[in-house]
Amino acid sequence: MEKFKRREMEFLSRRASILEKAEKIFAQKGFHNTSVAEIANASGFAIGSLYQFFEGKDDLYETMINQKLDQLHAELRSAVDAQSQLIGKLEAFIRTQFRFVEENHDFWRLFIRREDVNFNKSGTTFKERMLRHHLSDIDFISEVIRNGSKKKDLPDGAFRDIGCALVGMMNGFKFRCIFEPKDAYSLDGKVQVVLDIFLKGVGNEI
Repeated sequence: MEKFKRREMEFLSRRASILEKAEKIFAQKGFHNTSVAEIANASGFAIGSLYQFFEGKDDLYETMINQKLDQLHAELRSAVDAQSQLIGKLEAFIRTQFRFVEENHDFWRLFIRREDVNFNKSGTTFKERMLRHHLSDIDFISEVIRNGSKKKDLPDGAFRDIGCALVGMMNGFKFRCIFEPKDAYSLDGKVQVVLDIFLKGVGNEI
């Protein structure tokens, strides 16, 4: 049993290392300009050995995207659920997203590329997967706001509009972070800025 667990841990560790190296190469060169040989070489594996972990480049790319987004969603829900008040939940939502972007800078560069990549396993495309991620964020935070709002008589559509506004504003800050040279622009100091603008607006500032 111990030997089996050790082998499983080694397998998962090597697989994670391949995904990490692939993420950097995909971010730099794009999906279509990246070869399996490049990923294998960067990971310290022979090409044949790479196929022990993934069916091919498409499978590797789709796995990387889904794992990252699943990780983000899990962290978001954990951080938001840990807060009892609505403002704390909103801050946790913003802070967790911003921290994730800064810690996964290469991954978010893939969003900018918006390449035409088909996900064979799920039968979707990269663009469709990104759209589902975006809409999931809006649905999640809209429900959080609806549950925490004192104005229970507002129509459901109003809460979705509010959630959409918050996610849209956050995306503007995230894209600036990605476009700027790494470490030249920090999202950490922008959490309160976004929260203040969202809650108070800019009417008194301009």
